Amino acid sequence: MAECRDSPSEEKLFYFCWACVTEHREPVFTSFISEKPVTCTECPRRFHTGYCSKKRTPAHFCVDCKERFVTSFLLKLHSKGHFGVGPYRCSACLKVFATYSVWEWHTKQRDTIHELRCIKCWKSFQGKVCPGVHYHLVSRYQVLCEECCMGWKSIEYVTP
Repeated sequence: MAECRDSPSEEKLFYFCWACVTEHREPVFTSFISEKPVTCTECPRRFHTGYCSKKRTPAHFCVDCKERFVTSFLLKLHSKGHFGVGPYRCSACLKVFATYSVWEWHTKQRDTIHELRCIKCWKSFQGKVCPGVHYHLVSRYQVLCEECCMGWKSIEYVTP
C-alpha cells in the first residue's frame, strides 16, 4: 500500500475518505495510512486510512438536490429539470425534461397500468399515473376512483 506524504514542507495533497472517493471521480488516487488522523477534503470525516491525490477536480453537484455528477455537462442537463427548462414535456403531469432518454423513461412508466384501490369506497380499479404523481398520491392517501374523484384527475382511468 503506497503512503502519501503528510509533511507540511511537501506538496499539497487532498485527502478523501472511502465514501467520498466512490462519488468523487479523481484521475489518480493513492491509498495511505497515517499515524495522525486527517480530515476528508469533501466532508468532515476524520480517518487514518484513506485516499489522497495531488490534484483536486471540483466535484460537480447540484445545489438544489445535492446529487453529484461526473462532468459539468451532466450537471447542466440535470439542473435544467429543476428550472422547468427543456425541450421535452410530459402531457399528463407537465414535468419538463432536458433529455429525450429521461422523458422516454418517464413516458414508459406513465403508460404502465397500475392496480389501485380507492381510499373512499375501497373499489379496485386500474389506472395510468406519472411516476412522481403516483408516489405523491399513494404517500398522501389520495388515490380515488373515477366516481369518488372530484376536480382535477391525476389518474388516467383504464376500463377493462
